[in-house]
Order: sequence, then C-alpha cells, then structure tokens
Amino acid sequence: MNFWNNVSGAETFLNCIGNHDSRVSGDWYGLSESDCYNAYIAPYVSNWNLTSYTEGKCYYYKDYSAGVRLIMLDIMHQTPDQLTWFTNALVDAKTNNKHVIVGVHSKPHWKLSPFNTAWDDVISAPYDPETSDSSASTYYPQNLAAGYSEAVTDFLDDGGIFICWLHGHTHYKICASLVTDSRQLNIAVAEAGGTDYAWTYVQARIAGTKSEDNFNVVAIEPDSKILRIAKVGVQYDRLMRKIDTFSYNYENHTILTS
Repeated sequence: MNFWNNVSGAETFLNCIGNHDSRVSGDWYGLSESDCYNAYIAPYVSNWNLTSYTEGKCYYYKDYSAGVRLIMLDIMHQTPDQLTWFTNALVDAKTNNKHVIVGVHSKPHWKLSPFNTAWDDVISAPYDPETSDSSASTYYPQNLAAGYSEAVTDFLDDGGIFICWLHGHTHYKICASLVTDSRQLNIAVAEAGGTDYAWTYVQARIAGTKSEDNFNVVAIEPDSKILRIAKVGVQYDRLMRKIDTFSYNYENHTILTS
C-alpha cells in the first residue's frame, strides 16, 4: 500500500477486494469487512465519483455517461446484505437501461464452458478446473456463493443487458461462458510468472521486455453492444497462439474477433 499510495494516479483506480487483501498471518479472512473498507476503499472513494456505495462495505457501483454500470463485489465477505444489494442494483440497471459489467476477484461460478481461443488456457493445457485450479483450495472462496449468477440470469430474462464478468485470481487466462447460462461471458486476465508459477500456463515475465507488463485494456461500445479487449504485455501463449485483441457482441453473445 505504500507503493500504491505513492504512484501518481493510483487514487483513481477502483479497488476490488481479494484474498490477499484480507489475509493476515496466514488467515485469508484476517481483515474484517470494515477493516478492508478502511484500508482499501475509504482513503480513495472520494476520487471515484461512485453512484452507489455504503460506508464500511467493499461493494459499490459506478454509472458512466455512456450508459454502462460497473458493479464491484467483495468476494471475501459474502453477506446476505451484499447479495440483496447486488440484486437491487441489477433491477435498477434494467429500469434505467444500464448495460452491466461486474468486477469480482474470483470466478462467479465453477462450471465454465471455454471458447476455443488463445484467450483461454483451458484449450492449451489439460486440467480440470474443479480439481486442478489453483483456487481449488478450501481455505478461501473459490467463487461467488449461490445467488449471484442466478441474479444475472433473472436480470437477462427480464430484458436486462449484461456485458460480462471480469476477474483475476486464477493466474491463467479465462474466456468462457457459464455452463449454467451461456449468456454470461467470463473473462480473466493471466498472471505472468516465473518457473514457480508453471501451473499458470503462461510465459515468464522478463524484465526490460514487453512481457514485463501483463494487463488487459477493456473498452465497451454500448451503441453497437460490443466489448473490446486489448492485451498489453506478452502476446503469445505457450502454443505460440497470438493474444492481442478480442471483440464480443454482448447482445447476441457471440465472438466477433479473437
């Protein structure tokens, strides 16, 4: 946090709580909900121009002028209040014609159906996400509790417009739809790592080269209902498939380019 607090512009980034943020002395739940709020939300929230947030809570949403609503969830403190708030935020988004994108630290659901694209490591390395996934350990949440993806299904069934889930945590790339609802796109950025992270199926980050960076730039075009993603950093996977841009029609739930 000392580094974060001394990087120009970092105060404008919207923070999303994950397992390493709440960990204290080996306990993944060491920081309470209010402690996490005080550490990661309270010092910065005045810069975020949020549409809805509750003091002491690490979930919130922000509406953008283009008609997009970004909802951020706290996976480490999954209270009934958060699920109720999330459901209400979706209902309100439908009423106000907001296109919804949801950010959360880990996957919304275990059961994913990967697309055959270099943006998903399921195709490039044999593993069972339910047993080989790095997040399969039982000492912290693997995914959101029941009710969240179901709330999005209800939102879609009611005519709501859902863009995708965005997350990290898994260390490998994900580009998949939920098995339980193919209309829900799930996107995760990979984590570039060294030999200690061989299970992440990505190339090592090499200082002084493009691979030292590893992040996605996400753009949403509400008029045409297109999600665009550009990969920054290492742009080839271990099978030498190029990973540079991805476009998706979130109205018809189809990949346009990959």
